[in-house]
Amino acid sequence: MTTIEWLLAAAAALLLGAAPGACWATLFVRRRAAAIGRTVDELEQRHGIALGQLRTQQMRAQAELEQTCNNLKRQLKASAGKSSAQIARVEERMRVAYAEFDGLRAQLKSLDTAMHGGPTDGFAATEPMPVSKF
Repeated sequence: MTTIEWLLAAAAALLLGAAPGACWATLFVRRRAAAIGRTVDELEQRHGIALGQLRTQQMRAQAELEQTCNNLKRQLKASAGKSSAQIARVEERMRVAYAEFDGLRAQLKSLDTAMHGGPTDGFAATEPMPVSKF
C-alpha cells in the first residue's frame, strides 16, 4: 500500500469512527443537560417552597410584633392613667393639708391677738423682762 492509500484508509476510518463518536457525545451532552435541567427545576421548586415558608414566618412575626406594640401602648396608657390618678389624689391631700395649716395659723393668730392685743404702731408687742435680784 502506498502512502496515499494509507491516508485514504485513515481518513475513512476517522470518518467512520467520528460518526458514532459524535452521536455518543451528543447523547452524553443531552443526558447531562437534561439532568442539569431537572436539578435546576428541583432547586427552583425548593427555593419557592422555602421562600413561601419564610414569607409566612415573616408575616406571623410582623403580626406578633404589632400585637406586642399595641399591648405595650395599652399598658403604658393604663400605667400613665394610674399615675395621673395617684398624682391627683396626692395633690388633693396636699390642698386639704394646706387648708388645715391655714386654719391652724388663723387660730394661732387670733389667739395671739386676743391675748396680747394687736400692735397698732407696727412694732412687735413686747413684755417687760423680770428684774433679777443679783
